[in-house]
Amino acid sequence: MQNPPVNAVKGRILVAFADEAAAKKRAEIFARYKAKEIERIGSTPLYLIEVGPEISVKEVIAKISKEPGVRYAEPDIIVKTMK
Repeated sequence: MQNPPVNAVKGRILVAFADEAAAKKRAEIFARYKAKEIERIGSTPLYLIEVGPEISVKEVIAKISKEPGVRYAEPDIIVKTMK
């Protein structure tokens, strides 16, 4: 896995679960990686989490992506739209 993009928010990861049933196990999954749940994004099973500076975002993304029920994990990237 590559390093997070330059426009990624430091220490923040978006984690999407396959469904609501999988998302119910998020507290134990996030605790395993010493991650703090920041917010749920809309009504989808997508969550923004934050890891401490002592933990590699790259490693957490690689490991959490392999957890059962996790659809994907990726850096929280800032995007700007064109007007």
